[in-house]
Amino acid sequence: MSENEELATILPSDYKLDYDKLEITLVDYRFFLPLPTATVLCPDTSVVLASWNRLSQNDKNEAYPPVAPNFIAEIRSNMVTAEAVHRKMCLYMDAGVEAFSIDPINGTARIYRVQRNNITWLEYTNPLSLKSRVLNGFVLNLQGIL
Repeated sequence: MSENEELATILPSDYKLDYDKLEITLVDYRFFLPLPTATVLCPDTSVVLASWNRLSQNDKNEAYPPVAPNFIAEIRSNMVTAEAVHRKMCLYMDAGVEAFSIDPINGTARIYRVQRNNITWLEYTNPLSLKSRVLNGFVLNLQGIL
């Protein structure tokens, strides 16, 4: 089974995988994501991998399924400060989630990770793309965003 076929089998029904474009699209924007820290956040986009399969059907049907994503991405808008986005990213880090923060206002992007129990981030100015460590082979194209 190819990686794409495997990903398609574990994606929740709210997502559609386009094999030709290698894109994942959120079809039903109905849920927020509860984190193990009892915080509930709503990322701009997220990917939940194998942990989704461990949920019962009842949990999967919940408005707020009890699962943290493996990966999220946030795009800063004019209504949100860079500091507020940074604080939100740190909440995701507390739950062990890999996070990308994209700031088209300042032309920057950050990759947040937890390394040796410390939150770390790398900031890039006008990057063309960002590469995920969690989603094997996934590269987020930022052309036209930054």
